[in-house]
Amino acid sequence: MWKTLVFILSIVSIQLQAQQIKGKLLDKANQQGVSFANVFLYKSEDPEQSIGGAMTDENGGFVIAKVANGTYLLKAQMPGYKEVKKQISVNGQDVLLGNIFLSADNSIEEVEVVAEKELVQTDIATRTYNVSKDLISKGGTALDVMQNIPSVQVDENNNISLRGSSNLTILVNGKQSGLAGSNPQAIFQRIPASSIERIEVINNPSAKYDAAATGGIINIVLKTNNDDGLGGNIGFTLGTYDRYNSNFDINYKKGKFNLYSGISANQGTRQPEITLFRRNFLANTTPIIDQKRYINRLDQNLNGNIGLAYAISSKDDINFEFGFGFGKEENSIRVPQKNKNADGTLIDENERYSDEGEDAFNQNYALNYTHRFAKPRQELKLASSLGLSDEKGEVISIQTGDIRQNTFENNANQTILLQADYIQPLREGWRVETGYKSVFRNIDNDFNLENWENGTFLNDPNYSNQFRYDEKVYAGYAILAGKFQKFGFELGLRAEQTFTESKLINTNEIFNNDYLNFFPNAALIYNLPKEQQIKLTYSQRINRPDFRQLNPFTTFTNAVTLRSGNPVLRPEITNAYEFAYIKDWNQGSITGAAFYRETNDVIQYLLTQVGGDTTKFSPSNATSAQNYGLELIGNYRVGKWLNLNGDFSIYRYILNAQNLDIQDLSDIITWNTRLNAMFNLPKSWKIQAMVSYRAPVAMAQGTRREMFMSSLGISKQFFKERATLNFRIMDVARTMVWGGTLDTPDLYNEFTFRPNARTYMIGLSYRFGGEKKGKKGDNKKGEGGFEGGGEF
Repeated sequence: MWKTLVFILSIVSIQLQAQQIKGKLLDKANQQGVSFANVFLYKSEDPEQSIGGAMTDENGGFVIAKVANGTYLLKAQMPGYKEVKKQISVNGQDVLLGNIFLSADNSIEEVEVVAEKELVQTDIATRTYNVSKDLISKGGTALDVMQNIPSVQVDENNNISLRGSSNLTILVNGKQSGLAGSNPQAIFQRIPASSIERIEVINNPSAKYDAAATGGIINIVLKTNNDDGLGGNIGFTLGTYDRYNSNFDINYKKGKFNLYSGISANQGTRQPEITLFRRNFLANTTPIIDQKRYINRLDQNLNGNIGLAYAISSKDDINFEFGFGFGKEENSIRVPQKNKNADGTLIDENERYSDEGEDAFNQNYALNYTHRFAKPRQELKLASSLGLSDEKGEVISIQTGDIRQNTFENNANQTILLQADYIQPLREGWRVETGYKSVFRNIDNDFNLENWENGTFLNDPNYSNQFRYDEKVYAGYAILAGKFQKFGFELGLRAEQTFTESKLINTNEIFNNDYLNFFPNAALIYNLPKEQQIKLTYSQRINRPDFRQLNPFTTFTNAVTLRSGNPVLRPEITNAYEFAYIKDWNQGSITGAAFYRETNDVIQYLLTQVGGDTTKFSPSNATSAQNYGLELIGNYRVGKWLNLNGDFSIYRYILNAQNLDIQDLSDIITWNTRLNAMFNLPKSWKIQAMVSYRAPVAMAQGTRREMFMSSLGISKQFFKERATLNFRIMDVARTMVWGGTLDTPDLYNEFTFRPNARTYMIGLSYRFGGEKKGKKGDNKKGEGGFEGGGEF
């Protein structure tokens, strides 16, 4: 690792002589930098064909590198401002333009759209999926959106993984949210797609971000309105399987105050069918178990938020926000099971019925403060939040033979975050970042099982217990970043001290696990001619087991399958390397990446036989895993009528679990691909089609099968593009089926999971107030996005 850092430092010390054009765009009225504006460079003799350019950073600065001698025309463009043109001569030296002032364009309604955002945008550090441009996810939730994002996979249990890793840090507007409760990935099902502006993905984050993200970071950026006056949007969608989605957002900004609020509700019925075929090889077991599960699941969610932002001065901002969420889930499950001899003849059969219910209430309070110093880019940010959740679940089961069971589970979760981040600019193009973060998490889980005995329900102490989990993480980081001509670099180090305590209340068993870790990261970027960049990154990350993985208490999923945690489970440590290349041109872009991840103490769920036909899933630490591969993402515009974007990734996954008496290595090469086509038709009609394929994936004891999915979306804008009518079809070809096998010396297990068949949705939305027509080409980022995505 340290040899890698020395190598990077030796490279960035090489300074190549190259001519550059540097400048800074400022708002003439308030003298503030104009961020994310476009600066184009043209040959004087051909002012229509751009030969290069740049986008301004958050303070308005820009650099156009490697410019040959000659005479040029520079154009600075930003919707809402008048275009600025400058004649420039380059003659062997860097050109320092200083401050360039942009004046507001008072005829904004006639501004020509410069460029509309692509569905997928990539830069050297961040991948952005512009949800507001996605027709296929209209009327759905963030979970539906994730199905369409490059390198992202969604499994049958709605778990999200990135490049094969499900250990992700999930942010909302750049910050952790308490609205997810005890399951961070639940946030995807609770946020409607209509409330999302974009989703940002970063595979190899810097030391600024929590180390607990071996798979990367997913940031959900919600829609905001920063225009003066009153504005907002309202929408409603309905579909098959009782799917409904509604949202109402409103914003009022005047002077230094910005008051905003929103409320959304969604409902959907899921009717998956699950088949399980098990062949047992041990004595005193049923040779063949043939089981089906028919599920009717109703999900209902209500979310809301209210916030107030106040500009104390031109240098100080403060923001307070309160968010809440109600969730309700009702499941009706029928499980017929046939027990057979080895030759397939029937022994007996039974049927189990279960009614499940879960209610959740989540709250999140956040207070943030930002101070900008007189020196450009010198900034201090303070953030704090309190997340509270209360989840209650109940399962009532009846099985053939007068077997009755009731289970009750209460789960209370409290999370406190305290964070400070400071940026100190040094000489031109250099900066130091440092910060501190504390996370205090407390979880109280109470699980009870009752059995029907002699005409009454009696508590079963063998399967009833209260489990408490306390986790404290204290973190600090420092980053040094700088530029050398065409080179940029970043070196960082993050330290995290973790204290955990797990306690079984009924048995008074206590498990402590405290550890200190240092997480280095490094990045080197090189700017090539003709809108090209390459980047090399390294980072070390950690995956701490959550409270369910640590809770040793056994719970039921069905009559023959139990689940439990492992209180001595160790965290995973991952070293991640990536080499990325990006090329932009007028009609599109292409991004390629080669990545390698090595993980020690890999957490894997293993299936074991615990007695008779009963099996148990529980996690253990395997020795190590390697994951390496290639990824390719491209966008291409065919005139004004068709936008294409697609991705392809292939990787090899090798799992060494020989320490768990699994002698054979799990070694498989798998791949994924996705293609999106957006047709822009006359009179504001649009059609989007998407197809995706995921090849089989290896697991510790078996293989997950391949999956194919296709979707279609149609939209029409009217009322001066303020209203949108949309229609979508999910799983057009009815091929979306999950499945897999588990193969051990004791048993062979095969399952399939078929979700809802083809789904139809239709919806209508309307935007009022806010920005006027002509600004839809605005490239300015909303609040909460990743900082420094193009920082080099």
